[in-house]
Formats: sequence, structure tokens, C-alpha cells
Amino acid sequence: MKKLILSVLLFLLVVSSTGCTILNDSQSSIENDDKLIIDQTSTKNTSDVLIQALETNDAELFKSVFSEQTLKLQPDIDEGIKYIFNIFEGDNLEIVYENQSSESFSDLQAKCVWSICVIKTTEKCYSLTWTEWVQQETDPSAQGVYSLIFEECEEDQRGAGGGDLLAGIYYPGCETESDILNTFFGAMHNKDREELETIFSNEFLENPEAVKNMDKFIERYTPSYSNLLAAWEVNDTICIQLRRFDAFICLHFDNKQTDKISSIRVFDSTTEDEESISQYDFNQDEMGIYFPD
Repeated sequence: MKKLILSVLLFLLVVSSTGCTILNDSQSSIENDDKLIIDQTSTKNTSDVLIQALETNDAELFKSVFSEQTLKLQPDIDEGIKYIFNIFEGDNLEIVYENQSSESFSDLQAKCVWSICVIKTTEKCYSLTWTEWVQQETDPSAQGVYSLIFEECEEDQRGAGGGDLLAGIYYPGCETESDILNTFFGAMHNKDREELETIFSNEFLENPEAVKNMDKFIERYTPSYSNLLAAWEVNDTICIQLRRFDAFICLHFDNKQTDKISSIRVFDSTTEDEESISQYDFNQDEMGIYFPD
């Protein structure tokens, strides 16, 4: 599966790191640059469109909320929508809970919103959670929904909004990529070599030449989730763009142990772009970690 990602933050960790609390619909707060805030109205129109699409079984309407960039980069968005419509059951759709939180990024002239909407039908309850750029002046094509998760839930489901780290729609079949990304960022954020090693193939870990640069890599590229700017998967490789380091970090899957990583290559994002690194043949790399200098 060639799943492409364009990204933002992992919401739950942002919340825990800022110490913010989700407010209910009657509460509000003051917005500051680069701070998590509550915004109950930013994506109300998005939830209306999604619900209307579910009620009318309109795949194109559902698809219309996603950003131009996500639709361009992710080839399987239609499969994700098909999956959602296949599992959705019942009539008389009713909203039982909604919430949103947002964060502004002054350097990007952008604002990101994490939303949740719990709905109830005559048959079941479902949660819709999504991540959306409601403002993106640096890259207008990224404005719109970045990622979305749709799943069955209990009627009293509450909590934080936000989609997956993977762009588009999370559905069965993309668990490996999601797990690798979450483990990678958790390990790097905590500088936890032991945890980072869990994403690599056995053959990589048994090769002294392959692992010799791991400590250097951890020290040099220790990202917070707010540094995650863009990522995508192409040719069995997950590519991640970090704004702080002017770098693309590319994780290439092992040819034999296909749910593990066999090499990492870092590119300088001031001289390379998404298209050029997507054309790079990662199969030519030996096992190891490679830096741009």
C-alpha cells in the first residue's frame, strides 16, 4: 500500500505536554500563538458536511472536506471512504457530543484544529475524529481535513479529537505505518534507544555497521510532535519532514521482515523536496543510517 502522509501533531501528546484541559461547549479561552486553545466553531461546517454525507451516502461530499494536498498525495482515500460507508448502519442520525481544540503556528501562518463528533443512529454509535488545517497561508493546498478516523463507540464516548498521524482515512490495512510512526516519534521524543530499536529488522540490529550511527541520529534529530510538518509513504518508505531541522527523515521497510525498518536516510529539505525524494531508490541503500553530510 502506497499510503502518503501530510501531517501535523499528535494531539494527545500536545495536550499532555501543555497541561491543557478540554472544555465543554459553554466554555471558552483566549487564543495565543503556538498555544493550544479551545475553538468550538472552527470546524462546525466540516462536521455538518460529514454528517450530511453519511446520511445521504454521498462519497464525493464526504471526500470534499479533505485538503487538496491530501487528495493529491494519498492514493487510497476512496478506499477509506468506502470502508466507512460499509460499516455505517442505521437511520435518524443524532449528534450526542462535539468538541474541538486548536493551535496556531505563527511561523507557518497556520491554524490546526482537532475535532471529535459522536453520533448515534437507530443501530449504533460512532465517533468521528479528525485533524484539520483551517488556515494555511504558507501552503494553501494543505487547508482542509488532513486525517480522519471513523469507528464504532459507546454513546458516552468523550475526550480529545484529532485524526491519525497518517493522512487521509485510517482503516484496517494501514496499522503498520501508523504503529511505526507513533513508535518512532515516541522513541525519538524520549531519546529512548531501546524503544527505537523495536521498529528495526532483526538483521539491521545484528549488523554493527548498521547500528553504529543510532546514538548520533537520536541526539541530532530529537523532534517534538510540533516539529512534524509533512510525511508520506512511497515505495515502501515513510518520509517525514521536520521543520526545525530542515530535514526529511526517510524510513525504509525491510524487504524480508516487511513490518520493520532496514535503513534511515536523512535529506536536507533546503535542497530537496517531496517530489525529488519520492523518486529516490531506497532499495539501493545498504542497512544503516545515512546523514546528508
